[in-house]
Parts: sequence; structure tokens; C-alpha cells
Amino acid sequence: MLSNDSAEAVVTAARESFCPGFGVSMLCGKIVWLMQAPVDHDTHPSVAVSAQLAPRPRPATHRVTVWPVVAFWVGAALLFAVGGGLNAVRFGDILLHARGNWQNLSAFQVAWLATALFFFACGIISISLALLLTARSAGGFYGSLLFGLLLTLLAPLVGLLTPEPDYFGALCAGLLPGAAVLFTLASLPAFSGD
Repeated sequence: MLSNDSAEAVVTAARESFCPGFGVSMLCGKIVWLMQAPVDHDTHPSVAVSAQLAPRPRPATHRVTVWPVVAFWVGAALLFAVGGGLNAVRFGDILLHARGNWQNLSAFQVAWLATALFFFACGIISISLALLLTARSAGGFYGSLLFGLLLTLLAPLVGLLTPEPDYFGALCAGLLPGAAVLFTLASLPAFSGD
């Protein structure tokens, strides 16, 4: 802040440098007024503008969705139900050819019934997991991980132990439940908020 003597010196210097006239006295009066006005605000406009233009933190509204995992388990439940139904029909056909005589059936033929029951059980588990995940239950999260890992182990193993192994089928049977495990792990933040 300049004193009154130095402010008058500035006004005098401004008058001498400009042509005398009405505009110069108005200009000098404004300069003196600006020099004597108290400053209560930030004198660096770039700081004030940058504070206004700075990005504001957004509220945490980004929700992690569990719908890819739910869709996978609903689809798996449908596939298990169809597979169980087809295996039950195949076992029924085998049983009709044997004329209802269980003693004449080989272990491989009885395996069709066991496979049908296993597929129906997996379908029930899959739809239960989908319902638990929809409710964002921790049991659904851990159940999805465990069931996905179990299917990742068992499905390719069964595909490779058949008399005529199907390597492509075994690969797909292992990758699909593995994808469910990855989808489940990706949805972990949806369960940590509870």
C-alpha cells in the first residue's frame, strides 16, 4: 500500500506523461482510488480462477453390478436343467430297452441316471446362487466362488476321463466356470459395502 505522498507522485507523473485533458484526470483519479482502496481479496486472479475450475471430487455413485454373474448362473441353471433332462431321457430309453430289468444294466448305463441327478442338483445350486447374488448376500459371493472353482476342476476332468475324450469340450467346460469365478471376483466391491 502506498502512502498519500507517493500516490500523489504517481498522479503527478501520470499527468506529465499524458497530454493534459479531461480523460487524463479521470484516469489519474481512478489510479489513486485503486491504490488507496483496501484489499480484502486474493490479488492473484489465476489462483482464484484455478480454484474455481479445479475438478470437484465426485460422490461415490459408481455401483459395481453383479448382473453378469447372476446372468451366468441363471444361464448355467438352464443348461444344467436341459442337460439333466436329456440325460434322464437317455436313461429312460436305456431302461426301456432293458425292459425294466435293473440287473442287466452296466455301470456306464447307470451313469446316465447319476449324471441326470448331478445336473439337476447343479441346476438347483446355480439358481440358488443367482438368487443369493441378486440379494447381494455374502453367502452368494462365496458360494459362487466355490461352486465355480469346483466346476472348473470337475468339468474338464469328466470330459477327459470319458472313453472318447473331447478336448475342445473339456477346454470349454473349464473356461466357462472359470469366467464365472472372474466375474464373481470383479463384483467384490458390490459386497464390501454391506
